[in-house]
Amino acid sequence: LPIFLAGATALPCLAADAASPKFVREWGTHGKGSGEFDFPIGIAQIPGGALIVTDFYNDRLQRFTPDGKFQAAFPVLHNPGGIAVDDRGEIYLTHFPAMGRDTQKGPDQVSVYSPEGKLLRKWGKSGKGPGEFDYPGGLAIGRDGKVYVCDQTNRRVQVFDREGKYLLDRKSTRLNSSHTVISYAVFCLKKK
Repeated sequence: LPIFLAGATALPCLAADAASPKFVREWGTHGKGSGEFDFPIGIAQIPGGALIVTDFYNDRLQRFTPDGKFQAAFPVLHNPGGIAVDDRGEIYLTHFPAMGRDTQKGPDQVSVYSPEGKLLRKWGKSGKGPGEFDYPGGLAIGRDGKVYVCDQTNRRVQVFDREGKYLLDRKSTRLNSSHTVISYAVFCLKKK
């Protein structure tokens, strides 16, 4: 079973074998063209096996075959980062303001797209209150359809229904990095 990783710089996407971690393949270069990236962050597999990658500074999502052949791309709201796909094939993305580049800054939010790239809904804004975010990062969708969003700078995991209704959050001073927050969200999913 391969593990797919997306580099957070101009580095290409790559795949590694989970049984014995070793490099398998890579694809993509820095740029704006098809199959090129400007800060790829998230990667997910969609029904049918294709891979989708968030392309942060190019404000788009790109789709590839598992062996890295470019299939399609569609524009998304500014600065897509985290990504998850639900059992209906809907694509959930987190967005946060640009960092260090001369790009348009968008709000901290979650957006949901159809498999064809149509914006279905979005929720959230920048802030510290329930349903507000400060650099939302990774996200996951539980078997029950709940959406777990890692709200990195607010050091919490917020939980929503599929439509974006705020349900609860878990805040902790121990959640001091995005990796810890993501691990906490995965733990919550496995615990259910």
